[in-house]
Amino acid sequence: MSILWLTMIAGVPADEISPMEGVAQSTDVEDINAIMGSPSANQNNGSGYYTPLWGTDNLVREGYSSISDMAMDVDENGNIYVAVLLDHPQPAENDTVEIWMSNDGGLNWTFLYSLYEPGSYGGIYELDMKVDTGADPVIYTFLLYDNQGPDDDEGIWVNMGRASSGPFDWIRLTTDSTQEMLTASINSSGEIMVGYRQEGTRIYVQFSTDGGTTWDTSYVSVGNRSWPAVHLTDDHMGLVAYTVDDTAVRVGMYDNFGSPQFYTIYPDCDGVRHLSITGGGGNYMVVWSNYHASTDIWDVHYAYSTDGGSTWTNTVFPPTNFAYGSRDAVYPSVNYSGSFRFVTTLINAPFDSIYYSFSSTVDGWGDMDYTVVNDYNGTTLFGAQVARTSYTAGGIVVYREYGSGNIWIDGYNYTASNEVLPGEILDIRVDGKILYIATRDGKPANLSIYTISGKKVKSSTINGNGTLELPSSGIYILKATTDRGTYTKSIMTY
Repeated sequence: MSILWLTMIAGVPADEISPMEGVAQSTDVEDINAIMGSPSANQNNGSGYYTPLWGTDNLVREGYSSISDMAMDVDENGNIYVAVLLDHPQPAENDTVEIWMSNDGGLNWTFLYSLYEPGSYGGIYELDMKVDTGADPVIYTFLLYDNQGPDDDEGIWVNMGRASSGPFDWIRLTTDSTQEMLTASINSSGEIMVGYRQEGTRIYVQFSTDGGTTWDTSYVSVGNRSWPAVHLTDDHMGLVAYTVDDTAVRVGMYDNFGSPQFYTIYPDCDGVRHLSITGGGGNYMVVWSNYHASTDIWDVHYAYSTDGGSTWTNTVFPPTNFAYGSRDAVYPSVNYSGSFRFVTTLINAPFDSIYYSFSSTVDGWGDMDYTVVNDYNGTTLFGAQVARTSYTAGGIVVYREYGSGNIWIDGYNYTASNEVLPGEILDIRVDGKILYIATRDGKPANLSIYTISGKKVKSSTINGNGTLELPSSGIYILKATTDRGTYTKSIMTY
């Protein structure tokens, strides 16, 4: 680990100037495995004593398979929302966005509504989605439209809808199709931040403090700039991260939407892309894909600050870089919940594995492991997304299956080696031959343990939580009965 040399200039650096109009959009991002093909993915993790026996990931939606973008968010009640962009041929059909919701931790999914272009027809390039607070929160879906339709509808729009009543309003943020790399964030006060790239060189951010009705003047970075990522904290700090000349990471910080301070991070690399940023309470973290020309491989690096952004420390990201030297690590995604950080990274060929990582500290990852979460191949088109819901004791990961219209979800405890499938009624941790078991609702459960040949070896009743010690190492079947039903799971002790 090394402390970075930083460039910090009060206010706006010399190359951060006033907004300018115009841009050319590029959408030629390909799923590499559509060309090369790939074998099936298999879940595994980094703990030498675990051989996971996990169930199939839970299905969010299936059907039309030409999916070009996806977004996921979780509201304060633990409900999960997924937006999916369906790419239809033009001009026969409109591109379509589907909005889905789960109110039970990802076990069951409800289709809420579809969105189309506000005018007659045309293409949707990109989307992002964020959900407000409240019992029936507003769902903000940000869409980037092209200029192919007969109506003047191109540019960035935000649609507002609710699960109870569907979409109810459209607000236009920009007036042409010259943007790309759309990204958005919302905090617990309902303040919203949006970022995007323009003309392949400029980074814009916009803020709304009235629920998306009005938006302030854009800020901009000019030069060879790319891969913007934004995060708006609950203490009103707007964070934007982007690449500078493809080799450095710049972080802009807008305290209470005022004049920004900029910090430049210089990683030891030959290229930077795929940024993601998060944080709160003066602790911030940015992750990115880091290119090394000597090996022609992308790995993952991250930088963090524990002093409100005054200083930053840069280092490699160990949970996914075991793949360094043989596979590309792309599209890292970081999310923040309380004092916890969750990261997913897509590892390219031989199959598109999605690695999940977790840490309870901002300044290191020594207390965590890595885990491959996907039962099905992921896609290099846009990677996976990670968040936290109160229905699981850790993070949830949503991803699109390669070459398919299927969207899947998986969930984990705070230790990456302990998977929690959505909808399960127990939290289980294995420590040698001892099982630590707790019911999600704190109610009693009747437990029975069987060998794989069907012989019962242990039974017990727990009142919310308890432990079971098994006679030897091996594979067992746990059967639990509660007032919510009966549940079985394969367990391996060591």
